[in-house]
Amino acid sequence: MSQDITGRGTPNAQVVHDAEASNENTTGAAGGSLLDEIVHDGAQQMLAAALQAEVTAYVEQFIGEVDEQGRSTGHR
Repeated sequence: MSQDITGRGTPNAQVVHDAEASNENTTGAAGGSLLDEIVHDGAQQMLAAALQAEVTAYVEQFIGEVDEQGRSTGHR
């Protein structure tokens, strides 16, 4: 067992890739499995949501600020 950042132990997992088994349900031109496609789509959605949250937080920190001429530096 290794430790995560909280100091608690986390089990070590090993993924064994069986190329023949993973290609049983092939989809698309790339030849990936349905599970691969679902994981890929989920990862893209998570990244998009995380990026949107970061952009929103960044923009919100400037709401109400003005430059030397009194113009707003944040947009909403």
